[in-house]
Amino acid sequence: MMKGATEIIIAYNNIDMANKLKVAIGSSDYFVTDVCKSSSEAIRKVRMHKPELLLINYNMPDLNGFEVGKLLIGEQLCSVLILSTQVQKEYVDSSTDNIGLQCIVKPCNKQTLLTTIEILIKSTRKLKKLESEVNKLKDSLEIRKLIDKAKGILMKETGENEEEAYRWLQKESMDRAISMKELATNIIKEYK
Repeated sequence: MMKGATEIIIAYNNIDMANKLKVAIGSSDYFVTDVCKSSSEAIRKVRMHKPELLLINYNMPDLNGFEVGKLLIGEQLCSVLILSTQVQKEYVDSSTDNIGLQCIVKPCNKQTLLTTIEILIKSTRKLKKLESEVNKLKDSLEIRKLIDKAKGILMKETGENEEEAYRWLQKESMDRAISMKELATNIIKEYK
């Protein structure tokens, strides 16, 4: 595997077609980790290898590509690109609003396939980055609320002003070698 290459698993019930896709995709910045002949095998391999993308045919012998896509997106395992007919694409597009799940109508040329893969992977990465930033902001806000509540308790109990209470929290946090969140939580519990 090339360093920094995006890992992809292909699931297609026709092994010749799967190998053609592997050759088309593998010649760019993508590395095909595995090729699967069934949806259940694809799900197992995705859980094992944790690729960024599953490229799957809509018509598979066990679960269809859309069902697999919903499952993998729900578990936040990878993005899913489904090779489908126009009617299947319209059905998938009307049934989901998941950014990490897209369809491409077959037959498609190599450039269209690679461009679609690139756009899907970039949008999924961007979404994950934004979700991470939102979670960090939520955590920061939660910590800030705990600290403010602890400050309020200290101000009420000791008569200190807000700045003095905050400095006491900072110093006590360093002296005890615990986070301000943990200290604030302990103070709130103690005075409940």
